Order: sequence, then structure tokens, then C-alpha cells
Amino acid sequence: MRAIDDYLGTPYKWGGENARGMDCSGFVKVIFQQVSGLSLPHSVEKLAGEGEPVSLSNLQFGDLIFFRKSGSGRLFHVGIYLGSGNFAHASTQNGVTISSLSEPYYKRRAAFGRRLIR
Repeated sequence: MRAIDDYLGTPYKWGGENARGMDCSGFVKVIFQQVSGLSLPHSVEKLAGEGEPVSLSNLQFGDLIFFRKSGSGRLFHVGIYLGSGNFAHASTQNGVTISSLSEPYYKRRAAFGRRLIR
């Protein structure tokens, strides 16, 4: 959580992966590199193939949570589950922030989880 806290408020920057700006997959890549030494791809679609699948009802701290666009069903966003229905992510409007899966926008688009570390 300390690594995530260090980046809260970092502005959104498409393709970014540092404290000057980052996008959602860049945020995930940086946090997992820092915390566990994992080298992950900087791509939502490629991240969706990492680790093991986990249902939304069984998410644990540190699991990745993926979101699909309405209509097309294409993956467009990823965050890190924190527990109690909250997740950290890089939002285009708010930069790195914490949001709730109970917010209608995220609730409708939440697709699945992936567990990278056991």
C-alpha cells in the first residue's frame, strides 16, 4: 500500500510510467516492479493474460481488476484491488486515485480479476 500511496495524485499521461505521469497499465507495471520485482507488460490486453484468473467475488488485496467498454466489450482499463470494494488506478480525469467498485460507472464495467502473486 505504501508504494500505491507514493503515486496517489500522479497525473494521468497516456503511455507514462513514472511520477510525472502514468496511465493505468503503466501504474500497474510500476507498482508490481517496485514491490515484487515482476516485469509486466505496459498494455491492458497483455496484462489480462498474466497470472491466474480470479472471480470478482474472490478478489484479494493486490489482484488486478479489469474493465470492459460498454457495447464493444473491449478491455480498456485495469486497477489494483485494495479490499472492501476499493481499487487503485490511473484515471484519465483524476490521475492515480482510489475508487469504489460500487460506483455505477465501474460496477457496470468490471469484468474479471487476475492474481499475479500467491
